[in-house]
Amino acid sequence: MPYPDASRWGLGDAAIATLIFFLASVGLTLLVVFVVDTDPLSGPWFPVTLIVPQLLQLLFVIWTARQRGSGLRIDFGFAFQPKDLGIGAMLFVVAMVGAGAVVATMDVAGLELPTSTVAELTEDAVDGGDASETGDSSGITLWVVIVAVLAATAVPVIEELGYRGLWYSALAKRGHPEWWAVVASSFVFAIVHLEPARTPIIFVLGLVLGWGRHLTNRIGASIIAHGLINGLAFVALLSTLASP
Repeated sequence: MPYPDASRWGLGDAAIATLIFFLASVGLTLLVVFVVDTDPLSGPWFPVTLIVPQLLQLLFVIWTARQRGSGLRIDFGFAFQPKDLGIGAMLFVVAMVGAGAVVATMDVAGLELPTSTVAELTEDAVDGGDASETGDSSGITLWVVIVAVLAATAVPVIEELGYRGLWYSALAKRGHPEWWAVVASSFVFAIVHLEPARTPIIFVLGLVLGWGRHLTNRIGASIIAHGLINGLAFVALLSTLASP
């Protein structure tokens, strides 16, 4: 799609947004470990180390759209329509089938089946959780629940704005075909998660979410699908961890 002349952002801005997230994640973790001298998974530090880098990335994306562009809706497709609920549900189903196909292929190939780093961190937090905070003998604390809620709500909005929004639009604005914008933004999305074993799965999920952006020319349906993916994963994880 053509972008207004006022849209002066590009691939450099997309790279900066990703770098902000990466450096903030590393820097905040080191700060908590070496300065605060505590476990990043303990108490409120768990949700803080998860969401603060995301929020910093979001602030840059918003600044980019307002100061160097024409706004989040025009530049990055940040819009919702009622039919996005149905489209998002469809994308969710396709994403689950695609991820299942990747896992099945890895299983047939004899590769170790991957688990989510966030899921592993959550499990570690639960194993080391203070049951006295909630009276829950499973160790699932308020902070773990907050992480789950953030993963299903705020994180999908921020990540979709970053990857199916800024990255996708920057690639399309540069003149690349939209199919390439879907593939390239999905590749960045997968790599930034820094989970080598899950990279193929995350890449496939990114392709489906990017297809949603291409299909609707907005990210509303992709946000809904992303929220459903994360939400289902955390419901299943916490249900398992809470079982005796």
